[in-house]
Amino acid sequence: MGRKEFTMENNTTKKLLTVRDVADMLQISPSCVYALIHANVLPALKLKSLKIRPEAVDKFLAQNEGMDLSDPYNIVSMTEQHAS
Repeated sequence: MGRKEFTMENNTTKKLLTVRDVADMLQISPSCVYALIHANVLPALKLKSLKIRPEAVDKFLAQNEGMDLSDPYNIVSMTEQHAS
């Protein structure tokens, strides 16, 4: 649903995610996903519309665990935020 498939040279099938797919996965609004992309926090590519590789979502989650991403232009650690 909403996912586009493509075949790599090694014949593995990968899925590109739409902004809506990522929003649903992360339980956030599509506008939050767009903000993360425009802040260069979540990598995407544009093929008519924005697409995100599942690996990019996994990397994004791993790199930002424990971080407050409410403002993607001012990312802070949740522990530092509560310490002040």
